Amino acid sequence: MREAKMKVEKKRPQWLNSRQIRRMLGNISRQYFWQLKVRKNFPDPVYSEDGIELWEEEKIKEYIKKRNN
Repeated sequence: MREAKMKVEKKRPQWLNSRQIRRMLGNISRQYFWQLKVRKNFPDPVYSEDGIELWEEEKIKEYIKKRNN
């Protein structure tokens, strides 16, 4: 009898831009978002080039969860 091999798919991390994060934080302004992102406890972007920054969705969700506690 052959063993069935399970294909385990790794979920690719989703990346968010600043507009998406600002919406998740309650439609905060760009200025307030900038103030948050320069703080030590805000996650570092996973991509930053030519004025474009992207963050990993899970890290942002963790940040929001900690922020709301």
